[in-house]
Amino acid sequence: MTRPPLLPLALVLAALTASCESVPLVHRGGVPVSVGADEIPRAIQEAELALTEDRPMDALNWMRATEKVKGMSTTERERVQSLTERAADRLIAAEAHDAGDPDALVDLLDMNLPRQIAVSAGMRAAELQVDRGDYKDAYKTIRKVDKLYPTHHERSTAAALLAELGIRLSYDTGGFLFFTDNSDEGMAALEYFVMNYPARPRGDEAYRRLADMYEEMQKWDLAIERHEELILEHPDSALVPESKALIPHLRMRAVTSPEYDRGAVVRARAELEEWLRDHAGHPYEDFVRADLADARARLAESDLGIARFYAKIDNDWGARHHAARALEEARAAGDQDRIDEATRILEEHGGGVAAR
Repeated sequence: MTRPPLLPLALVLAALTASCESVPLVHRGGVPVSVGADEIPRAIQEAELALTEDRPMDALNWMRATEKVKGMSTTERERVQSLTERAADRLIAAEAHDAGDPDALVDLLDMNLPRQIAVSAGMRAAELQVDRGDYKDAYKTIRKVDKLYPTHHERSTAAALLAELGIRLSYDTGGFLFFTDNSDEGMAALEYFVMNYPARPRGDEAYRRLADMYEEMQKWDLAIERHEELILEHPDSALVPESKALIPHLRMRAVTSPEYDRGAVVRARAELEEWLRDHAGHPYEDFVRADLADARARLAESDLGIARFYAKIDNDWGARHHAARALEEARAAGDQDRIDEATRILEEHGGGVAAR
């Protein structure tokens, strides 16, 4: 069988070009992707009909098809703009319900719509995504709205959604065989929230969750920072006493040697003592008292270590000075072993010990 000769490439391209010109490309619903200037009246007519028949997406697509047309009259341009806004409003109303399509609403963000309409579309999409548990998609949608319209009018809604999705994602540490750890995405969403919406409702929860996550990662400085920011941004929050208790707790967890980190322990002790003066009776009181005893015991051990050294080289003044400081902390902590050792060093190096 003899094959027919191949057509020259130029003829093939010409045929394809002619075909594209005669049959317009199609968007959703059979609407052309673009129209010519002479087809503007028809596009307007089709959009009006689509709105009458409650087909807002078709109406919007007809108006989108006119986007690149040059030379429209002022009347035509105003009519296209009006129909675009009406179609977008109708589409938002049609899709912003439990069975709606959030993707259709997200698409509106790329249509050069008036700011208020575009933002409303984005926020309705994000709400639907959160309701369906599509938290990562909702996070992307909110960030897109914020990027396009940094001072938009639905920042309260955006903040509430970010707090909800961020906290939920932060606890999602694994699905089937632990292959779907979303906690990092949750941390990113919460960090975005506290950076852009620090004083909004649920901000205290966001700061606290971040602090807890950094503590789990043993990133002590970051955990302390988030607790401090919670106190600063939400001073009336019920979580403030807990953060004030956890800050010195984290300082001491970060300490690896009482000899070289004495300043951090001294600071923690002062914070714990202040907490007990301000929050007596709080459920965290026993927790704070245990930390305070630990801080005092560490300070006592720090001074005892120096006192032992001075005792070894027969420096009576140094041994007495540090043993006396150790004794004060050990007594406050109720640490009998260290009380006994400090007392012995004082007695051996000529220091009187006050009775208790």
